[in-house]
Amino acid sequence: MILDKSTDKAITESQCFTYKGNQQVKEANANHLEDEDIETMYSKFQTLVSSLQVQRKIYNVHDMPRRFLGVFLPNSE
Repeated sequence: MILDKSTDKAITESQCFTYKGNQQVKEANANHLEDEDIETMYSKFQTLVSSLQVQRKIYNVHDMPRRFLGVFLPNSE
């Protein structure tokens, strides 16, 4: 649950705290670039979402994480 929605950083930190032990997060941490932090990954995610909005491609909330995980974790699908 996200308690503080005032900034993107607060949301990201809340998600990191909530899903710290989640297997997907562990896999993402193992596969991210060594010099890449969560803010950089989140920035890439936001860029993808914005690009989809510009192209008028709409995905439901439940479909988006699965599709975008394929971008961040090519071996996950």
